Amino acid sequence: LVSYSMGAYVVQSALQKLYDAGDKGRNIVERVVFISAPLSCSERIWQPMREVVSGRLINVHCSNDWILMFLYRLKAIDPT
Repeated sequence: LVSYSMGAYVVQSALQKLYDAGDKGRNIVERVVFISAPLSCSERIWQPMREVVSGRLINVHCSNDWILMFLYRLKAIDPT
């Protein structure tokens, strides 16, 4: 799976649903690449995804990406 920017929330949500399914949801997805994903670096977010993805789980971003910084802060203010 490859997701870009706000699409990362869709992929993260799908991976969370697989995680919630228990053993049936584990290791179904081979690899995931997030590009400029405004996701938290929290272990609470990444650990469930790590257990679902059997291969690599990658987050690619640029530290100077102003849109990414804005979207991350916006999501932090309104988590819905």
